[in-house]
Amino acid sequence: MNDTVVNLVSILSQLPGIGSKTAQRIAFYLLKNPDLGQKLTTAITGALKNLHLCPNCFNLADRETCPICADTSRNHKL
Repeated sequence: MNDTVVNLVSILSQLPGIGSKTAQRIAFYLLKNPDLGQKLTTAITGALKNLHLCPNCFNLADRETCPICADTSRNHKL
């Protein structure tokens, strides 16, 4: 394997539940299906850019607070 593939496999194997053999399978699948790889790249980049943890409940949010915590009709003491 060349260095680029080794690096991809190494990074994929850092994901929870993904061992080196599964990481190899995913890497080769993505290389055989470049459209899917590009969609995955776009989805990950968008999530990293637009999502963060709500400071109140640690739910994922795309604004300052998540929609649940931002709901003014909700009893925030509960």
